[in-house]
Formats: sequence, structure tokens, C-alpha cells
Amino acid sequence: GFTTVRNPYARMESEFLWGVARYTPDKYDQMPVGYSEETCREFASFVKDVGNFATGHPLLACYLQDHYSPDGMQKCNEKYFPTASVPLAHSHHVPQYVLARKVKTVFPLETCVSRESGTCVDVNVESSTYGKTMPNLLAYLQHYFSPKISYYEGNGVGLRKDVQKPSVKRCWTDGSIDAETLGKFQLGYSPDFRTYGYDLMPPRMDEDSAALGQINFEHPAVHAVRKSLEIVGNIFVSPSVSSESKNGDAREEASAASSSHHRSKRHRH
Repeated sequence: GFTTVRNPYARMESEFLWGVARYTPDKYDQMPVGYSEETCREFASFVKDVGNFATGHPLLACYLQDHYSPDGMQKCNEKYFPTASVPLAHSHHVPQYVLARKVKTVFPLETCVSRESGTCVDVNVESSTYGKTMPNLLAYLQHYFSPKISYYEGNGVGLRKDVQKPSVKRCWTDGSIDAETLGKFQLGYSPDFRTYGYDLMPPRMDEDSAALGQINFEHPAVHAVRKSLEIVGNIFVSPSVSSESKNGDAREEASAASSSHHRSKRHRH
């Protein structure tokens, strides 16, 4: 089987805007285009709610306690799955790893989904072909299903690509989201960051620091990263991948591919 995955930051940006547009379209139409402090306050509340779910839901908290290990997840399923169902409001907020770990081929939206049939690099650290070139999603579908399959892109709500939209990308680092909320979000989605090579740092640091090519170590996002790493311990070191088992070229190629994830401009809206 196969599936697609997406940068957790971009995924939450998309989920937030999609939810507003889907369930309160009048409110969405009134939201300022582009960046807005008011929109960021609402987004910060959404991220806090999602982070609390990803770390506090009994089943997901159990997964996290055992570092999302296969044996640990199986024990958690036996203990919680019959009674701890995922609320409908959070059905799209489960870490992607929960389902993607079961399939053979994982296509990152940022590097393996494009208009043209081609190739991309496997950045899934748990894959037997990690670091190697593989067909992109369109090539895969054309090969296994039908050569007539083509790429189509549309707005997830109204199928309109010409509508100017609100943006919440800057909200991660403009002070709207406090360090504790950001750290909890990073912790809750740590299996996605770890397994699919996504950058743990938020997509946009302060412009003055970025312009200097430096990281502002007093930035709330940096403190949040430290906090989440202290809590999660070795979750970012995949048990199935060791430095001895992967050659340097594969690691370098996969790292280069995964570092481009957060620079992607694609959004579902």
C-alpha cells in the first residue's frame, strides 16, 4: 500500500483554515487576507487544542510514553483501543505515523507529489529503501493503476484556486504561540518529524535572525524545542536505523531532500 504525508506545521495550518472555511464560511470570508494578529490568536488556540489532543488522548499518550515503538503501540491498542475512540473533531489530527507505518511506500507531499511523472528520494527512515530514489506519486499511480492518471490541483473547500486566503505561517514565531504550546505540539507529532525527516524548527524564525543566518537562541521556539527534546528523549533516534547500517551517501541524499520540506509552497487550500 501507499500513503502521503505532510510537514506537521503545514498540515496544521491547512487544517485550521480548512476547518474555518468548511464549517463557518461567512467567518472565513471576513478573515483578513495574509497575515493578521487576530487570526494568529485564533490559530494559537487551535494549536494548543491539537497539541493537548496529540499528547493527552489516552491512546496517543500511551503511544508517546513508549516512543511509538511497535511493541508499545500494540500493547496500547490492546489496552485502550476498544474504549478510547478518537473524537470526530480530532479525526484529522492523529499523527500521520499511526497509519503510515503500516504501508510500504510513503510519499511526502513536498517532494514526491508533482505535476509531472518522475522520481523523488525516500526519506522514510523506517523504509528498506531509505535514502534511495523511487518513483514519485504520479509515476507510481500510472504504473500500478492506469497511465491515464494525471495531476489535478484544486481548493479543498470550494475548488477555487484564485481566492486570496489568510495565512498563519508567521503565527508560529510571532509570539502568538507560547513555548509550552509549541513544545507540546512538537512532542505530540514527534513521530512524524522523526520518521519522515521534517525539520523540527518552526517554518519561519525571526526575519532579523534569518537575515544574519543565525538562530536566536532566546526565541520561544528554541526553548520549546529544547523542552520537547528533553521530554521525549531518544524518540528522534529510530530504533530501526543505526549509523552503521546506512551508508553516508544515502543519509546525505535523504537529509538534503527532507530539508526542502519546510521550504515548500504547496498548501491544500
